[in-house]
Amino acid sequence: MKQERDIRAGIIANDIVKLADALDNAHNLDDAWRIINKALQYLSAKDTMYKMKMDIKNAKKEERN
Repeated sequence: MKQERDIRAGIIANDIVKLADALDNAHNLDDAWRIINKALQYLSAKDTMYKMKMDIKNAKKEERN
């Protein structure tokens, strides 16, 4: 069974563009960048952990074969 693709990242990306267009001063732009950047760091770390977990799982499978 094929897993449905999650569309939330696209929605968030569009919202970030709308936010950037709506912000009109350096202070608000800096705050938005800092907050969104932290969230992206978290997403990146979780992505890395997931990929490492899958690599370890696949390596263990290969050892058994």
